Amino acid sequence: MKRICAALAAAVLLAALLVPLAATATGDTIYFTAVNDTLLPLSAESMPVYERGVLYVPYTVFDSSVTGVNLGVYYGQEQNVEQTLTLYTRQKMLIFNITRGIAVNQNGEEQGYSAVVRHGKVYVPVRRVCAFFGLDYSLLYTDYGQLIRIKNQNVSLSDAQFLDAAPASLEYRLEMYYAAQATPSPSP
Repeated sequence: MKRICAALAAAVLLAALLVPLAATATGDTIYFTAVNDTLLPLSAESMPVYERGVLYVPYTVFDSSVTGVNLGVYYGQEQNVEQTLTLYTRQKMLIFNITRGIAVNQNGEEQGYSAVVRHGKVYVPVRRVCAFFGLDYSLLYTDYGQLIRIKNQNVSLSDAQFLDAAPASLEYRLEMYYAAQATPSPSP
């Protein structure tokens, strides 16, 4: 019985060591997302993406009903002839016209960037949106992948403190991500 327990413990430790290597072995970069002090779930459909050298996040990162964290930014979406996504606060508005590939502010001034659609979801340029609404963001490197952290004045932990507290959560989310990738989708 002791040998079985020891072998099982060794297998668990080996698996824990191999999980971070799996992200680099496949060549795919894993991107985690955190909002203030909350690490969001990890899935292929919600993972940030790079497009033409620009880092994009799903617009839902700014939606408190999805993340549970209120950054003070809200959204609205219209699906008429020209699909638009609006991110706004009480003072500012940023309208992404998906059809035309532009973004304008509340005064109708073009901003020089646009949104992209991935996995049927609108993604917005994180650096530009954060700058527009006065939010801060960090791109942090971990043993499990890169971490995009979006913050407002209500953040409690510094980036260093957050990274110190995050390894177990990052590892767990990565394991769940790989398990979901390995699970075959049900046939229609």
